[in-house]
Amino acid sequence: MARRGSHPDLPTYSLLLKSCLRSRRFHLAKLVHAHLSRSHLRPDSLILNSLISVYSKSGDFETARSIFQTMGPKRNLFCMGVRYAMQNPQSYVASNIAGFVNLLEISKAANPQPAIVWASSSSVYGLNTENPFSELHRTDQPASLYAATKKAGEEIAHTYNHIYGLSLTGLRFFTVYGPWGRPDMAYFFFTKDILQGKTIDVYKTVDDKEVARDFTYIDDIVKGCLGALDTAEKSTGSGGKKKGPAQLRIYNLGNTTRTWSGEKVIYVLNFQLT
Repeated sequence: MARRGSHPDLPTYSLLLKSCLRSRRFHLAKLVHAHLSRSHLRPDSLILNSLISVYSKSGDFETARSIFQTMGPKRNLFCMGVRYAMQNPQSYVASNIAGFVNLLEISKAANPQPAIVWASSSSVYGLNTENPFSELHRTDQPASLYAATKKAGEEIAHTYNHIYGLSLTGLRFFTVYGPWGRPDMAYFFFTKDILQGKTIDVYKTVDDKEVARDFTYIDDIVKGCLGALDTAEKSTGSGGKKKGPAQLRIYNLGNTTRTWSGEKVIYVLNFQLT
């Protein structure tokens, strides 16, 4: 822990910013940024990406643009999304649509334009019942607002690729788990209830079928993100003008099959914990 009057190191600043982003406390994130600016430290790309997300999602487009222009890399990875649509639906629209458009607006005007890899979601498959999921399947029947905003992001990406020549790769994540996972994930609740000896409610679909999904370990997600960055082609635009066709890719990042039901997850956790 930093002493009073001193400054944290870069990893600490990065964790603080991610925490503020996760809780949407943008005013606190800006205070962290101000504190960082007074230090002798030079922000790395992870911190700069977090700051771009902070200012984009809070509507400060010009600050987000100025931070983006200081970045050296020509490939950028953006993971956007929040997880409480039922309580705060506007947060999804602000993050996954308005925030994404802000980032694309900044990127299209850059010279040179970066290649962008961003986090979409397997939720775009919605009511599709075909298994295993394929990138060729239809995704026009979202089953939640979150899914609808992620699908909207994919369509917006297509537009910016077509008009401005941005190289874009969307990765559809399948329930990421592992160290530093989000505390609102079901397996954390299951684990807590098992340890406390509580009964766990297992929900089913309206037609009395088990709810199941695929899980993907965080290390595999990281490998997929790095692979997408390494194989991303250059954008073809410059200063907001397209000069030729650009790469546009959508990939499933997971096993693409709903193989883990709630009961199966509970059984495995109970076996390991008791």
